[in-house]
Amino acid sequence: MKADYLEESLFCELEERLLQPDIRKSAKDIIHLLADEFIEFGSSGRVFDKQQIINSLQNEPIKPLTQRTITEFKTLVLTTGVVLVTYRIVRHYIWGAACSFAAKFHLEIEQ
Repeated sequence: MKADYLEESLFCELEERLLQPDIRKSAKDIIHLLADEFIEFGSSGRVFDKQQIINSLQNEPIKPLTQRTITEFKTLVLTTGVVLVTYRIVRHYIWGAACSFAAKFHLEIEQ
């Protein structure tokens, strides 16, 4: 069963916070957004726990002209108090004069 509209909106908002550069760099914010038992399965097949994600985000380079957008956002209620959230992230890169006009636009879709 899909989460109701208000719950789905809340989950989407929380996921979008995780995409914001200032949030990604703040271990304090990430600690509150990820459960202690959090795990992530990367596209490479590697598995990451909460602390590994926090460490990785602390070392993530800031790309000022990059915007991330959530698409295909879906929820599935697994049981009371447990919701599976799935989505895709689209990253937009815009290059300009600061980059010698090597490229004007690049769109990458993470799978």
